[in-house]
Amino acid sequence: ADAPFAPGRNGTLAITAAAPGAYVITADGTRIPFKNLFGEDPTTDAEAYVKANGGTLQLTGDAVYRGECFLVGVGKAFTLDLAGHTFKSTGNQSSIEVFGTLTVTNSTEGTLGAILPPIEKDANAIHVRGGKAVVSDGRISGKIQTNDGGVELDITGGRIDAIIVQTGELDRIQTTGGLFNQAVFREANAIPGVDYTTYEAVDNGDGYWRVQLAPEPVAQIGAVKYETFADAFKNATDGATITILRDFEGEFFTGNFTTESKFATGLTIDLNGHTWNLTGTAAKHERLWEDRKGNSFLLKNGSLKAVPDGTTKQTIAFYTYAETLEFNDVALDFSALK
Repeated sequence: ADAPFAPGRNGTLAITAAAPGAYVITADGTRIPFKNLFGEDPTTDAEAYVKANGGTLQLTGDAVYRGECFLVGVGKAFTLDLAGHTFKSTGNQSSIEVFGTLTVTNSTEGTLGAILPPIEKDANAIHVRGGKAVVSDGRISGKIQTNDGGVELDITGGRIDAIIVQTGELDRIQTTGGLFNQAVFREANAIPGVDYTTYEAVDNGDGYWRVQLAPEPVAQIGAVKYETFADAFKNATDGATITILRDFEGEFFTGNFTTESKFATGLTIDLNGHTWNLTGTAAKHERLWEDRKGNSFLLKNGSLKAVPDGTTKQTIAFYTYAETLEFNDVALDFSALK
């Protein structure tokens, strides 16, 4: 016989598919029938425990919640660990309705669990009616809806196959990670909650967009920032100052230049205390080349460091026909050259 349920126990709760039904397992191994999943009894001590105390519910089998929806109560913090399995209800509104805090995880490596919409189609997998929902892993299918009332939805990971419906302007959606189905989100810039000044959505190569931190800009001219030094250099005008924003690696330019490759006159590159890691080789090397006489060029306030790849000979070459090629407060570290 199953051990009795003792109120107040804390720990991770697990749903198992062991006969005669599902169980919640407390930290000390006590098994409590969770008959609402797979079974017929609409209420159990285990369900009451989860709703009253929050905690972690870990699936050990695909779960069908036999009720209108599973409720996360006001002020309760509840974690659903899918552990490679699926969760849905038999209702016609939502599989999970949130009034407290819901966190969705998936602890099983290599097998992605999912929250599915209820048996009735076009319903919500998750409906945030109060409080907050956090999706950090797992797959969400169907629909995620926020209620009109200043609720929160944070997506930090997982695979989103669901449409996202924001009901009210006060609702806050924040997306900082995860994979988003391109059949649902047609454009990379159409994913709700992404701050595209800090994050970007890139093609993951498998029919999904991957949300990730955008690369930090390398250089700046005036108020305009550039992701690469080459872009900044290409857009510099006469007398411009290119200010470097972080350490960076790469070649300046490569090969011989024609008159079409001339760069601006009176150009200043302010390394701004950062290091330019030079990665050229003997055949393809760092090169400052100017074919207009009477120009000046200034590189200042930072470091140039040779970073050979270990397999090819590296040459650092500065070619110029400029009247002035000036290095001011620039540390040169070519110690790694062979």
